[in-house]
Amino acid sequence: MNTLQERSISEGKYRMFVICAILFYLPLAFNVIEFKGKPVDIAASDIIVLFLLLIYGYMYWQKKVNRRESQYLLLLVVAVTFFLFLAFFGYGESGGMMPILSAIKFEKVFLALIAGMCFSRFCDFNNFWRISSIAALLILLSLYISQLLISGSFSTRWGATAFGYPVYGFPNSSASYYILFVMFAVIACIRGLNRYAYAGLAFLSAVFMVMSYSRSALVILIFFLLLILFYFPVKKIIIGLIAMLPAVLIFCVTLLAASSQSVINDSRSASLNFEARANQTFYSSKPFGGRIEIALETISLVEKKPFFGYKFESFSNYNSVFDTPHNQYLEILFKSGLFGFLLYFGVLVFFLFIVLKKTYSPGVSIMDRRSVVCFLLALLSLMLGNLAQPNFTFTQTGNVSFFILGFLLMTDMTKFNSATNKSNE
Repeated sequence: MNTLQERSISEGKYRMFVICAILFYLPLAFNVIEFKGKPVDIAASDIIVLFLLLIYGYMYWQKKVNRRESQYLLLLVVAVTFFLFLAFFGYGESGGMMPILSAIKFEKVFLALIAGMCFSRFCDFNNFWRISSIAALLILLSLYISQLLISGSFSTRWGATAFGYPVYGFPNSSASYYILFVMFAVIACIRGLNRYAYAGLAFLSAVFMVMSYSRSALVILIFFLLLILFYFPVKKIIIGLIAMLPAVLIFCVTLLAASSQSVINDSRSASLNFEARANQTFYSSKPFGGRIEIALETISLVEKKPFFGYKFESFSNYNSVFDTPHNQYLEILFKSGLFGFLLYFGVLVFFLFIVLKKTYSPGVSIMDRRSVVCFLLALLSLMLGNLAQPNFTFTQTGNVSFFILGFLLMTDMTKFNSATNKSNE
């Protein structure tokens, strides 16, 4: 399925989608304003989501949205409205804009989900993964080149900048975000794209996650790989590992060539960094960086306001050290209470169930089914990582994850089940 005719979209449209995908997946954001010393950032993915929302709004006004879409949209509008109402009550109690800004950032994921539903009108299932994989590959190569040119050392934390611009959410949030790039690489290999290039993407993405020295990202990566090993046939995994060897060789050669220090010194520094993280994890009095203490404090706060929480007040109002509970589930409970928690994850689980049901419906090929399951495994891995940090509140991870979910919710997975698909079974 390499010709433009088989792609089902024109060459110009295809290239435009690739450029938009690069902007959407690029982990960069720009500071717009600062409010009470806290930056308010906007990522390129936010702008693309807003653009698609405007298009979808026009389509709804023109009555080009079917009944099923309308029902999904109604549920999402209810969720968004609920959290905004809570924020307005918080604004009335605190007298500041912080609750409203916090609520907007918190519920952007639902808007990204709607944007994904809209995008399914313009891009088919097969091209979505192709375009996303190409964009992820180009972004990771750019980040790697930037790392070599700017740092010249492989012992420092990887992924801090992209050609001089600070990477959004570095280190923990951006490192965890790269699990989606690993996912794109695995899906590209599943779908028979350039196996050597995308096996290299999977390897390079994993390297960025490991070399960020982020323990939460490492847990997400290990959990995702274990799920992949459990789900996919051993033969497919072995083929993928063999295809990865050229990328590993190129990686080692370029890394050694760009190293400004001796290889021995870089290796020693990197091993010391890993040793320090290991000592902090296994021998420190606070092995989880104080997250257990923060969690206990958050639970005690939630017990005082269990139903509607603190209406998006800043956590720093109650903790002088941290501005977040460092836990997605506790953060939702703190900001919106039990009702908000049930609504947030109720919507998420409901849509995941629909996607899973579609995936295993008749007419969906094994290749397409494995592609969707790979995304679901990555999402499950992020949800495990949510125990250590609020991944969905981080703009890039939240926008991309829920955008893909919205796309899968509405796309036709049976459209391209041709002999090409069956040959991959």
